[in-house]
Amino acid sequence: MKLVFIDVDDTLLDFEECSKYAIKKCCEDASIEYSDEIYKVFRPYNDLLWTKIEDGSLTKEQLYGMRWTHIFTVLGIDCDGIAFEENFRHYASMSAVPIKGSLDILEYLSKKYILCTASNASYERQYGRLKKAGMLDYFDKIFASGDVGCQKPMALFFERCMEHFPEISKDDTVIIGDSLTADIAGGKNYGIRTVWFNRQRKPHSGDVISDCTVYDLCEIKNIL
Repeated sequence: MKLVFIDVDDTLLDFEECSKYAIKKCCEDASIEYSDEIYKVFRPYNDLLWTKIEDGSLTKEQLYGMRWTHIFTVLGIDCDGIAFEENFRHYASMSAVPIKGSLDILEYLSKKYILCTASNASYERQYGRLKKAGMLDYFDKIFASGDVGCQKPMALFFERCMEHFPEISKDDTVIIGDSLTADIAGGKNYGIRTVWFNRQRKPHSGDVISDCTVYDLCEIKNIL
């Protein structure tokens, strides 16, 4: 291996903790009492919407226009979902809670390989969050869908990233990520090796099979 792509949310940064922080701050601003029920409705619906973005049936702009409006309808909360959405993305871009072992594995990988992010979020958001988490200096390149012009799992995402490294072949490249439908499927679509970070020990579902699976980031040292 010469080149390692690694996902950000739920691979390096804890999406649940970052999202809860953003939701709580938004609830304070909107004078809404926070409860865990809000996150319990948010998470599966958010995952569903992102699955639709990955398969091309929904755009990010459409997600922004419907996410919190739908959640508040389900919960019976009287609140402006569009305004809450804008505030949510603001606070989410400020939150950067590292997953256990993420800084250690970044230090390890950065000493051995060219190391790049592969994220479906915006460049500005991930740049700022990685900097806040003390992770930015480990990376040679920050690749995010907003700048790349397409997103995982499209093979074109990786093709455009690889244009920056013409001397490196697919056989010498790997993607590490938590999402079977974005990271692992994307890597398979392009023809590079894949490592599934299954921190939640989810049962495998669907037709996408990773080359390797790890349950703790430290296990990557046994593979790469």
